[in-house]
Amino acid sequence: MSVRWAKRILSADEAGLAKWQGFPLVQMPLYQLSELSDGQFVELRDKVCTLGLLCESFESPLPPGMKVTERGFNIYSWTEFIKKALDRASNMGCKILVWGDAKARILPIEGETSILKEHFNQFLFMLSDIAGQHGITIGLEPFGPRRTNFLNSLKEVSEIIDSIGKSNLSIAVSLTDIVETCTSLDELKSFHERIVHVHAENPASQKTLMPPAPFDGNDYEAFFAALREIGYQGIIALPPASDEKTLLFCRKLWEKTQGQIV
Repeated sequence: MSVRWAKRILSADEAGLAKWQGFPLVQMPLYQLSELSDGQFVELRDKVCTLGLLCESFESPLPPGMKVTERGFNIYSWTEFIKKALDRASNMGCKILVWGDAKARILPIEGETSILKEHFNQFLFMLSDIAGQHGITIGLEPFGPRRTNFLNSLKEVSEIIDSIGKSNLSIAVSLTDIVETCTSLDELKSFHERIVHVHAENPASQKTLMPPAPFDGNDYEAFFAALREIGYQGIIALPPASDEKTLLFCRKLWEKTQGQIV
């Protein structure tokens, strides 16, 4: 099985354009599904089905602005919201839920944070438990310190996965993550079995700045070659601004890296 290309769309209204641009898959925010009425959801599902698009992955389980690590965040008040959204996502063929949302896990700079970290763990346990009932894997994404101050490396994400103890918890990555967390290829290889999803955040630009430590390149060719090196065969989701040229560029670049050694 080769990689599959998805377009991240901000709303269902963008599905038709994604189809016209040649994308076989779309990736929508999960939280939007819970906000729809039953009739609106059926209409959305049927529209996507009619277009022939697949929805194997979703992202963003919570609405923008929600912070799991904020004092006063009530995990249990979101349980039914998550249940409804994941049930509908499963109905649309979802296999992976990506949880990036860096701001959702920012810890306060001052004061005790152990309780807030435990709140995060409890929410993640609840999320993975409900997702597991639908056969959905959670891809938790590491971010650099410019975006959040919690879970800033593959190692830290892997450790929290181990502490939660759910078999459907895995890792999602992007080139930005690799750069900002100064991840080396050797480290990427160490966690390759847990990497289930990839975001390409700015593939149209071939001048993505990379530090010398991780790779010997300065563009997406090095990243795609690294993914081939670890045997990645999942979804690569391109950003909302992508078009048919972006998709063609990425496909050609992926094929170009076949057989390369990073």
